Amino acid sequence: MKVKNMVRSKQTTYSKMILHIGKNQKKSLLVGLVALALAIIATLFNNAVLSCIFSILSLIIAGAEVMFKLVKGTKDAKLDTILIIAAILIPFCLGEFSVAALAMSIYKLSAVVIGFVMGLLGKDLKAIVDVTSKYANLIDSQSNIRVVASEELRSGDKFMVKTNEVVPVDAIITEGFSEFNTLRVHASNTEVSLSAGDKVLAGYINTGSSVTCTAVCNFDDSIVMDFNRMADMAESTSTIGEKRFLQIARWYPLGVLALAIIVLLISGLSSGIWGSAMLKVSALLVAATSGSFIVAVPLFTSVAVWSLKKKGMAVSSTELLDEIADINCVAFEKDGVLTDGVYKISGVYTAEGIAENDLLMIAGVCVGGRAHPVSRIFTQYMNEYLTAENVMEFPGKGVECTIMNKSFICGTEEFVKECGVDVSEIPGYRLYITIDNVVMGALNYEDAISAGVAADVESLRKIGVEKVVMFTKDTAEAAKDVFEMSGADEYLENIDAFSRVEKINSLKQEEDATCAYIGAVLGGEQAINEADVGISLINKEENGLEYSKVALLGKVKSLSDAIELARIANGKVEVHFYCACAVKIIITLLGLFGAMNVAAALVIDTLLTVAALISAKDILNK
Repeated sequence: MKVKNMVRSKQTTYSKMILHIGKNQKKSLLVGLVALALAIIATLFNNAVLSCIFSILSLIIAGAEVMFKLVKGTKDAKLDTILIIAAILIPFCLGEFSVAALAMSIYKLSAVVIGFVMGLLGKDLKAIVDVTSKYANLIDSQSNIRVVASEELRSGDKFMVKTNEVVPVDAIITEGFSEFNTLRVHASNTEVSLSAGDKVLAGYINTGSSVTCTAVCNFDDSIVMDFNRMADMAESTSTIGEKRFLQIARWYPLGVLALAIIVLLISGLSSGIWGSAMLKVSALLVAATSGSFIVAVPLFTSVAVWSLKKKGMAVSSTELLDEIADINCVAFEKDGVLTDGVYKISGVYTAEGIAENDLLMIAGVCVGGRAHPVSRIFTQYMNEYLTAENVMEFPGKGVECTIMNKSFICGTEEFVKECGVDVSEIPGYRLYITIDNVVMGALNYEDAISAGVAADVESLRKIGVEKVVMFTKDTAEAAKDVFEMSGADEYLENIDAFSRVEKINSLKQEEDATCAYIGAVLGGEQAINEADVGISLINKEENGLEYSKVALLGKVKSLSDAIELARIANGKVEVHFYCACAVKIIITLLGLFGAMNVAAALVIDTLLTVAALISAKDILNK
C-alpha cells in the first residue's frame, strides 16, 4: 500500500491513549471519593432509612456520568457498562443499598485510575510520534530569519537549526558543521558528526553549533512522517493471535451470561431464595465483562509497533509481528547494513602516460555530482570547464558519454566487457575508465564497516537466529574482510537479483526456516518479496518507503530488537489473556458459592486492566 494513501480504518490504540493526555482527572477523582465516602458512611448506619438515603446520594453522584457515557459510548463499552450497571442494580433492588453504592463508587474510581494510566501511556506514545520541531527558523530571500510553523516548510526552503533545536524536515546542510543526536529517530546510532553536503533527518537534535540547511522535501514527506503513517496504519490491523483471542473474547460474555441464568434458575428453584441467587448472579455479571481483554489484546501489539518505530523500524501491518517473532534466519546486503554508505578510494591503476589526477577528473566528469553514495566519491574531482555530453546511464553498471568529442565509458568490469573493451590484464577492479575503447585506468573503492557490526550480528544469535548470511555485489577478495569482521556464517559475492532469490528460497527450505532479508528496494525488490520478512533498507539519500511492508532505518541491531519486541508482545498477549481468564474463572467460582460480591469483583477486574496498561508501558521502555 502506498504510504501517502494510508487511511485509518478504525480508531487506533494511539488515538485512544492520547485522548487521556491532559484530561483533568481531578474532578472525576473528587466525585468518586465523595461517592465512596457516602457509600462507606451508609454501611455504618444501622438505621435503614439513613443508610438508604446516603446510598442513593452516592449512587446519583457516581452514576450520573456513567449513565451519560453509556448512552454516548462505543458498542463494546456499552455491553460492559450494561453488565456492570445491571450487577450494581441487583443488590440495590434487593435492599442491599450500601453494597450497590460501594460498587458504583468503586466503578467510578476505577475509571479514573484506568484513565490516569492511559494518560501516562499516551504521553509515551506521543513522545515517539511527535519527534519533529513545531517551529522552524526560515531564512527568506533577503537572508532574514523568521519563525514559522514547520508544516509550512517546502522543498528548497532554507532554514537554520540552532543549538539544542530539533531538525524540522529532511534537509541538506549547506553551511556549517555540528553534532547531531539521532536517538529520537532511530536508536542504532545516537551521535553523528555532519557538515556541509551531508543530509540530516527530521527529528535529529543539534547538539553543537548552528547550521544552515536546505529542505529536500515538504514537511509531510520527511522519512519520520512516513514511518508514523506506516505505524498508524499497522495498528489498525490485527495479528493472527489477536484475532483468535478477540474472537474468544467476543463469545465469552454470552457464555458467562448463560451460566448466570443457569445459576439463577437452579439456585432459585432449589432453595426458593431468589434474592440470594440474584446476589450470586451480580458477581457473575462483572465476571462476564470483557473490558480487560478488549483493552489488553490489541494494546500489546500496537505499542510494539510504535516501539519498533522508535528503534528505526516501521511495519505496515501488525500481522508481520507474528512473522518477525518467528525469524530464525537472516540474510542482508553488506552495503548500508554492515557498512556506513560512505565510500573512499582504496586503490588506483593508471595506464602508461595517464596521470592519476587526470583519471580521477574524468571519473568525476562522468559520474560525479549525483546523489548516489558511490558517485559522491568523485564529485570533488569534477572540472567545471569539462562537460559530459550524450550521457547514457545504465543503473548498477555504468555510464557512457562523450567529453570533448572523445568517447568515454565509466563502469564495472562486466559492463566494460559488454562494451567490447578487454580488461583481462587488470581484472578485479570495481570501476574502469576507458577512452575510445582503450583502458585509461581502474580503481577500487570501499565502504567503511560500521562500528560494532560483530556485536550487532551477535545480538541476532542471542535471540535464537540460527543462520546469518551476507550478500554483496563485491568480489570475494573485496568482501572477505568485511565478512570475517561481521561474524556471519557465510557470504555470497558478485550476487545479482536471481542469485538473491535463489539463495533465499534455499534458506527458507532449510528445516522450514523463517527467513528475513534486509536490502535496498533498488536492486533487491525480488528478494524482499520472496523472503518471509522482506525489509526495505532506508538510507538518507533515498528512503524507498513508498511501497514498503517493513522498513528499516538503522542497522542489524534494529532487527534483533524487533524480533525480541515481537516475541515479548505476542507473549504478553497470551499471558494476559490466560491469566485474565483464570482470574475471571476464580471470580465466577467464588460468586457461585456466594463468596464474592459485586464490589470486590469490580476491584479485581480493574486491577486486570491496569496490569495490562502497565505491562504495555513496559514494552515501550524496552
